[in-house]
Amino acid sequence: MTSIQTALKKVIPMMQLNNLTFDDDVGTTTAAPEVVVEGKVNVMQTLWAFIRSKTGVSTKEIEAAFPQYSKGVATRLNQLLGSGKVIRNEDSNGVRKWYAVGDVYPIVYAKGRPKGALNKKVKKVKKVVQPRTYHAAPAVKRDPAFDVNAFIENLTILQAKELRDKLNQFFK
Repeated sequence: MTSIQTALKKVIPMMQLNNLTFDDDVGTTTAAPEVVVEGKVNVMQTLWAFIRSKTGVSTKEIEAAFPQYSKGVATRLNQLLGSGKVIRNEDSNGVRKWYAVGDVYPIVYAKGRPKGALNKKVKKVKKVVQPRTYHAAPAVKRDPAFDVNAFIENLTILQAKELRDKLNQFFK
């Protein structure tokens, strides 16, 4: 078993994961000191720095160190885990141990406006809807002297059939 530990301890510093512990390592754990945070701080960065300083720290120890953030520690740890800034392993007892990734807290620059900048109100431009216009054919005025009955009586059979077909097409 010693040869596997030795081989892993040689390889792990090259992978920047020198935080692993083994079940048969002899060591004692002490209660985590309470961290005093004053003023406006980045909670995620503070948690990461605490995990970095104490490799293999459990969730309960982190919550004990940050009583002012006790309700949000689990959420912040999961956010750090999701962003790849920490890793989590379980020991033989099933206790989750947290390890920081890297030597420096990675700073991510957010998109959008800088902190403290005022939101500018954007005026919405109303779309101007033009009313629809309809163009009707000009009305044809009938000659008052024109007699329709006389015109129909004077049609031939072919002219009458032609007139009927055109009226049928018109009124379909």
